Amino acid sequence: MTTMRTFKAMVLTLIVSLWSVSYSYGQACYGAGSCQDFANFGFNSTTAATLEYDNYVSSFHSTVVRDLDGSLKIWGEKTKADGTSSWLVPTPINAGNYPGLTGTPLKVAIGSFGINQVQFALLTSDDKIFVWGAPGFLVSTALVSTANFQQLSIGLPAGVTAANVKMFFGTNQAIILTTCGGDVYVLSPNTNMRTGLGSNTTWARIRKTDGSFLTNIVAARGNSTGAIALDGSGALWVWGFSWDGSTAVANRNRATSLALPAGATGSIKMIGATFGYNVDNYYPTYYILYTSGELYALGNNNYGQLGNWGTTNSATWVQPRYTSASGPVMTDIKWISPNEHDLGYGAINVLTNTKMIYAWGQESGNMLGRSGINGNLLVNPGVPGNFQPGYTNTNIIAVESGGHTTMVLRECNNTFGYVGHRTNGSMGDNVAISDYDPVYHFNTNAVAVCGAQTVSASIGTSYNGPYIVGNTLQLSGTPTGGTFSIDPSTASAATLSGNTLTFNTAGTVRVNYTVTAGSCGSVTIQKLFDVVNPASTFTLPGNIWNDANGNVATDGSEGG
Repeated sequence: MTTMRTFKAMVLTLIVSLWSVSYSYGQACYGAGSCQDFANFGFNSTTAATLEYDNYVSSFHSTVVRDLDGSLKIWGEKTKADGTSSWLVPTPINAGNYPGLTGTPLKVAIGSFGINQVQFALLTSDDKIFVWGAPGFLVSTALVSTANFQQLSIGLPAGVTAANVKMFFGTNQAIILTTCGGDVYVLSPNTNMRTGLGSNTTWARIRKTDGSFLTNIVAARGNSTGAIALDGSGALWVWGFSWDGSTAVANRNRATSLALPAGATGSIKMIGATFGYNVDNYYPTYYILYTSGELYALGNNNYGQLGNWGTTNSATWVQPRYTSASGPVMTDIKWISPNEHDLGYGAINVLTNTKMIYAWGQESGNMLGRSGINGNLLVNPGVPGNFQPGYTNTNIIAVESGGHTTMVLRECNNTFGYVGHRTNGSMGDNVAISDYDPVYHFNTNAVAVCGAQTVSASIGTSYNGPYIVGNTLQLSGTPTGGTFSIDPSTASAATLSGNTLTFNTAGTVRVNYTVTAGSCGSVTIQKLFDVVNPASTFTLPGNIWNDANGNVATDGSEGG
């Protein structure tokens, strides 16, 4: 009995299970709030009013995605509940993996500043906020001084419920919360970020220069020292260290109107900001994207963040250009993703109407896939140069810029593309080693991201792990009629007979499924399994367990 119980305890404690990707191409997402549309994301995004920025959120080496069912998956640096160790594959945010969690996970904010300096905040349906990771990189250490997963004592701003939160944006040392009613609150140890209001342990509701509250906001983003917001009438507002569209950067202690570019057509669809280190301060670079596809930039340009092939700051709006300082301006942009969650390198990736990505700004550790050199470089607008064989810069439908990485989703591929510094599981491939990768690799784990469904095929399993050496499980494929195979890269780690898979050794097992899938034609999708050896002693967290074959029982019913 003791041996059986410790084995069961080990199985439950090592919950690192992968989820099966099961959905129909173009399926709407579940769990959208009253004032947002989670499917309004990436290449499928439309208007500003309900646009969802944060189905894919990456900091320096950590990532969260929203799955099609509305659930959240997390992986990378310091993502586990102890706040110090890392999930090496995308893992559900739930009470089993994060003891003490209550309610339904709704939104995650991340703030980071380089390697191993990242903190997370989770908003749940029962109006609570939970925090974990390195203290001080998202909220003040006066609120949270330890790394473990814990409830934030102050909760939401007075009168605000989780159901009324439209945007829960995180950056280094700040959370910017936008309500469905258009109010904006900031929790930050930086006085300039909260416009001198409140304290480092309280929410500050942002006011305008006339003393009235900032209202009717549909999106608010920023960096560690300042913010930019878009209101329902199409006007822009800035505060903290900011530009106003005509004069030099200044520390503005109230939300100030930001002049719009002259001659732009359409309405503003997206806003964003990145950083530009200048002596003692991280001054912002702003981006605004119009529904016409026109892109504009303003602010710091020390690493070419403006995309105009220069390095001179601009207090007025300029248009990024494709080929040279006198080349065509960008007028066919569908989505923008600046590095906004980490206080590091000023850079941006954009997605065109032709489903290609362009990138520019400050590239470090190959994070843009542009230079091929592991350095700290300025790169002007251009396309990534290297993709894993069989993949190209085509059919991209989502892109997310991290502080040291870029990730993309590509039609007809169920794994995601990754370039830049991979470490502590940041690539989601069950590998913790550190390497600077100049090539977009798709040798990752399958992810399904709300609003950016890539392929109408999936691999299901008779149980969802954990996976133990000696396990035998049944595979199922959607659509039916395809063929399973073990990927040659892990051929000796498992045995496959028809659709029956047996794990032979600990480590990574990759299973392929080749099938005809809708408009994608014949595709080969992949599922990654993290297989572990049985261990002798673990703590049993509760009375539900899975045995080695995935059978479920409760204490008292498992036998001898």
